[in-house]
Amino acid sequence: MIAFLDFYPLDDGTLGVKADKSLYLSEIVVPATYKGKTVTKILDYGFSGGIDGYISLPLKKITLPNTITSIEMEVFYGDESLDSINIPDSVTSIGVQAFLCCSRLTSMTIPDSVTNIDNWAIARCSSLTSINFQGTIEQWNAISKGWNWDSETDNYVVYCTDGYIAK
Repeated sequence: MIAFLDFYPLDDGTLGVKADKSLYLSEIVVPATYKGKTVTKILDYGFSGGIDGYISLPLKKITLPNTITSIEMEVFYGDESLDSINIPDSVTSIGVQAFLCCSRLTSMTIPDSVTNIDNWAIARCSSLTSINFQGTIEQWNAISKGWNWDSETDNYVVYCTDGYIAK
């Protein structure tokens, strides 16, 4: 639903995206390009309802293109409908509180391209049971993880290509 997404120019000539007008959509597909420009970032508060409200969105499914390199601050903050997320192979960084308080999030897939998971990124995701990491245990352990990045989550398992790590 491109009509409900807002695109913003970035300094490098690419675009960032937010869903300021999509507060009632249950499914969003973010395009790889918009008007001939590559979409590379999900901007701060992109699907969280904005800094002023932190309203719970009905967003159950989001499809992100392989052009996204960064999921910024509080992108999905407080989304009480999202139950899983597949982060594209192109993403290298997951921002501060990106998935904070996503109470129905049970699983996420994180590519081995991710080198940074910031503060409180998946904190308070009380239903999280599995992280499917597309790299090795050594690569998972090498990711820079911020302060309380997974605070107040229940037990979950990180499944890697060569084994698993239980919280």
